Amino acid sequence: MDESVTRSNRAGRKPRHRIRWLLLLAGLCGALTVGVALGSENTGVFDGDPPSWATNLGGSLLLAGLVIEIVTLVWLVRRRGSRADRTSTLWRLSWSRRWNLSRQVRRDDPVPDEDVVLLGETARAMIEQRRSSMILVGVMIMSMGQAFLSFAPFFTVAFTLLVLLALWLYAYTICGSRRAEVFLRTHPDL
Repeated sequence: MDESVTRSNRAGRKPRHRIRWLLLLAGLCGALTVGVALGSENTGVFDGDPPSWATNLGGSLLLAGLVIEIVTLVWLVRRRGSRADRTSTLWRLSWSRRWNLSRQVRRDDPVPDEDVVLLGETARAMIEQRRSSMILVGVMIMSMGQAFLSFAPFFTVAFTLLVLLALWLYAYTICGSRRAEVFLRTHPDL
């Protein structure tokens, strides 16, 4: 069997596999929420009586996360403005096309007849995402603070899942920006 055919078949299965996991996770969270909310007796899943140290720590973390988000947003607007991103030619492309370009940059494997201007712009946009990823750090810190403030099992699980998701997105963004820097170094003509 041809190598390109098997590679395209494997690449076609991955997104569906991820979507199944996301749908399963969303279904489990929805079932837990509905089951607890419609329960006739108070199970204590939503109730929490935090100790004073948890209240103080939760309030401090919540305030710190909010400050990080506000400072990051102000810094991003003052530094480059949001108009520069809106005028990018990447926004005129379809989502699948942008995903394909970013995959070529991340793997440092451009297709021979690909538009080099779009690849260079994609790599620079991926590097710029590193600066805006500080918003995710603020979300993680705020979620930890809310978990300490509520001190209830349901909210602790929900905010822990939110922190894990934000942590994964942050790591994915940082890894992608580093790979984009390597891509621009190896292809200086872009």
